[in-house]
Amino acid sequence: MDQQYKKYLGILLSLIGSYYIVVFSFNYIIDPFNLKKSAIDFGYSKKKIAVPYNHILYNINEFNHGDYTKVIFGDSRGRALYRKYFITYDDNKWFNFSFGEANILEIIDSVYYAVENNDLEKVLITIPFRVFIDRDLNRFPEALDLVSSPPLYYTNTLVTKVSGASLLYLLKDKVIKTQKQGGKKKAAWRYWIKRARTKAHAWSPARRIIVKLEKLFDHLDKKGVKYTVFLPPLHNDILDEYLPVIGDHYHKYVKFLTSNAETLDCTKAPFIDDYDAFSDPYHFNQENAELIIKEYLSGNNNLCVRRVPEESRSSTPHNASRSLDFVASNES
Repeated sequence: MDQQYKKYLGILLSLIGSYYIVVFSFNYIIDPFNLKKSAIDFGYSKKKIAVPYNHILYNINEFNHGDYTKVIFGDSRGRALYRKYFITYDDNKWFNFSFGEANILEIIDSVYYAVENNDLEKVLITIPFRVFIDRDLNRFPEALDLVSSPPLYYTNTLVTKVSGASLLYLLKDKVIKTQKQGGKKKAAWRYWIKRARTKAHAWSPARRIIVKLEKLFDHLDKKGVKYTVFLPPLHNDILDEYLPVIGDHYHKYVKFLTSNAETLDCTKAPFIDDYDAFSDPYHFNQENAELIIKEYLSGNNNLCVRRVPEESRSSTPHNASRSLDFVASNES
């Protein structure tokens, strides 16, 4: 190798090394997803900026920094069950691990992670009908890889991007928006109804997922964690689109969950005809979220129905008979 080649190679390696040192240092100081418990407080809400980019990564770090024994899981319906209400009506041991657009695999993985990393007392798992389908996408392992490897986290492209957005916020007091704002409620409502029509005709029933859920319930039983599955309400406008096409799957979804776990079944809540009770046809408003939380904690049955399986899961290993019946009926 001639001297000139060695010289250029040395310069190139120095530049690459310098780049990673700068990136690592920048992200270490900003730490937009709060990987470090002793992260520097810059006087702004990191959650406000980080969550739109990667809610899973932010949640894992926040969960790791607290001593939580009660956890809410789910997608945006679970996220709507604000922690502040649980603190008001119960205690501050609650943590909301839910994140927007979560699918069933990500919800299941988040439950396993929380159970293995904290001594949990009880969990509330939100499983809407909309996520009760087989999926291959799972963003949880990727986020967990970043949490498990600080060098990978501090040199990650996404983390660098969010650090930049955080710095811009500090300098200009401006959050970079990552999503377009929705239109007015009526226009958005019509969009969701039209989309539900298409989704109903392309519905694929859950087969693999029911086995994963049964294993999860068995795991929670073995760990001694009290678990309740929350079946959130849909507005009747959506049900009117779903039921004529995939009503059989919808009823099996309710039956499977209520047969395999204690459930807070709000699918027939008295407000499912009320336009003002929802922000969109899939999401109940905050007033009803607070009422649902109060009902869950109190054990009352005014809005929802609390169901306990007639047959103990321990009496049927892995709940095999009910699982096979469910899959067979879906195949027909």
